Amino acid sequence: MTKKEFLNGLWRALAGKMESEEVQKHVDYYQEYIEIQVRKGMTEEQVIEELGTPSLIAKSILTATGDSRAHLDDITFYSALTRLKSVFAGTGGKVSRQLKTWFDQLK
Repeated sequence: MTKKEFLNGLWRALAGKMESEEVQKHVDYYQEYIEIQVRKGMTEEQVIEELGTPSLIAKSILTATGDSRAHLDDITFYSALTRLKSVFAGTGGKVSRQLKTWFDQLK
């Protein structure tokens, strides 16, 4: 993978998940990092292989910066489980107990 392909992949992986200015800052950081390592004697390919995939780096960045969409997904999931729990609560039986146990473990 070339530096251009890597940086484009990182941009695509972050785009829409954070502000464009933030995406650009991260892309700029990795561009500079690659250039520094190349000046130290590594090839672009070696640096990029050492870094890993753009999608994995993006996931790490989003986790570290508190990806608001991931948080929103968690809230949506939790809300859906709350509704599902209330639907099964009135039915009693094994499904209701299993769902309650599973739901309580998520809290």
